[in-house]
Amino acid sequence: MPDAKARVPIIAMTASVLDGIIERCREAGMSDYISKPFGVGNLREILSRWSERGASPVSALAAEPDMRAHSGDMPVLDRSHLDEMLDHIGIEGVADMVTDFAAKTPERLSALLSLAAHADMQALSGAAHSFAGAAAAFGLSELVAIARAIEEASFAGDAARIGELVGRLPAAVDRAVTTLAHAARQAA
Repeated sequence: MPDAKARVPIIAMTASVLDGIIERCREAGMSDYISKPFGVGNLREILSRWSERGASPVSALAAEPDMRAHSGDMPVLDRSHLDEMLDHIGIEGVADMVTDFAAKTPERLSALLSLAAHADMQALSGAAHSFAGAAAAFGLSELVAIARAIEEASFAGDAARIGELVGRLPAAVDRAVTTLAHAARQAA
């Protein structure tokens, strides 16, 4: 049994990678954090790090990519996410999820474009956050990067940046859905 006087590590789970979140987690007493979505390997890594005697805190997971990069800096799909899903839920489960994602994405895209056109920054931020989460579940890196950048720009009230990003969004959605469907068919 661990020493009763030892500090129990508290690991925050957050869907946000916005500046200041890490500091807010630490100020609230968190030892570390993990950003959603994360893979089983990421979770195993952070848990083993903190279950080791004498482990020291780190600011972030080493495997966490910088999703604020421009879409040209990353692939459309990080295949490891899809492979992990296949291992856990099988091809039928993945196929159902891909079908659901493809069916719901046009409505999500339309909502984002409408909110951007009406400059509803608060609602746009929430919609972009949800959009990024849905895309991240599959490892759709380019789409996640754009959606998270829209979320950040809406927090900052940067209408020009939002306009540039939503202009790139429809083509990125097409690439993401096509690439994801193709990868799922290859896995079958």
